[in-house]
Amino acid sequence: MYLNVGSKPFLIKLPSSVSVEILQNISIPCIATGTPDPQISWHFGNGSNISTNSKFAVSSEGTLIIQDADLSVAGKYICRAQNRFGTEEQSLDLVITGIRKPILSPLPDILEVPKGEKKSVSCIVLDGNPKPHLTWFRNGQPLQTGYGLKIDDGRLEILKADDFHEANYSCFASNIGGSATEEMYLNILYHPEIFPTNQEFVVTEGSDITLSCNVKGDPKPAILWYKDNIQLIPNDEIYIENDGSLKIKNVRSFQEGEYICSATNIVGTSDQSMKLIIKVPPRIIHPVSSYNVTEGNIATLNCNVYAKPPALIRWKRLKPDGQENLEKYIMYNGSLQ
Repeated sequence: MYLNVGSKPFLIKLPSSVSVEILQNISIPCIATGTPDPQISWHFGNGSNISTNSKFAVSSEGTLIIQDADLSVAGKYICRAQNRFGTEEQSLDLVITGIRKPILSPLPDILEVPKGEKKSVSCIVLDGNPKPHLTWFRNGQPLQTGYGLKIDDGRLEILKADDFHEANYSCFASNIGGSATEEMYLNILYHPEIFPTNQEFVVTEGSDITLSCNVKGDPKPAILWYKDNIQLIPNDEIYIENDGSLKIKNVRSFQEGEYICSATNIVGTSDQSMKLIIKVPPRIIHPVSSYNVTEGNIATLNCNVYAKPPALIRWKRLKPDGQENLEKYIMYNGSLQ
């Protein structure tokens, strides 16, 4: 007769739970004694056997090794020791720690970029474990590289700002702990542009005149007016209207000249020059009502006239039987001789 002496397995007590930080590796030993040496196996909480794969492995000593622990591996685990004299098992709970939802650095509410310039905006993760995944959206749709836009490691690059790029943008960060979003509006700024207008204005002295200056720009340009390169200071008779036009009341001849509309914003300045021509109706300067002359002498009757453009001067002699045309006696300066 052969007597086989042995003992059933005895497991060194496992902790009721162990913890591991998210995406870290963990090794959980399972030590058993017995004769003959027990075979150690690990099982999920539902009793199914744990086999070696990219996530799990069991060493020859019976240690359970878990790679890149995430929430999917959290739960109950069973270590089982077995020989021909019996079986013993213990369980523990695996807890995943260190999970932190993403926290993003704020984006500006409005990002202003001059048209044609390059600009980049970084979506900065202040916290989050595991490392959050970043996605950019434009007007609520996932942003694709192209059309002058590029995404590089969470940084949005506007290669050459254009009208198309003006939109709402948001950076979305997510991990297994949650998500966070930061939003901004991209506003494309425009260099002031003065639309074609009259290059020459003609007005009669004493009338009112409006010199128009149609300006487009973002932000709204400030408008100044100059006459002969000297800035105009608004007063009761000359002022700048809300649309940027220059209003001149009761125009006088000395106000004739070159005017410049200058539009400026933070992007730049545009100028538009125009000419104001003032017509002056003919008026006789220092008229003389009578002349005394000795018979037989030459008489010169002066007619000093101011007008713009120059006036055509005619003389007529009033007679009881009608008028006599005296054009043949008119001198080049308008005097009658």
